[in-house]
Amino acid sequence: MAISAYQEIKNSLRDLYLDDPRPWIVGFSSGKDPWGDYNRILWN
Repeated sequence: MAISAYQEIKNSLRDLYLDDPRPWIVGFSSGKDPWGDYNRILWN
């Protein structure tokens, strides 16, 4: 059985995550959040 494109992406992301010693922060923006707030959070 062939692996779907979705499963390949999922496996690739999982491998990247597990190989990276840094913590990942996953966020979602619906486009209404000001970028300035993100910059303050990320760079301070």
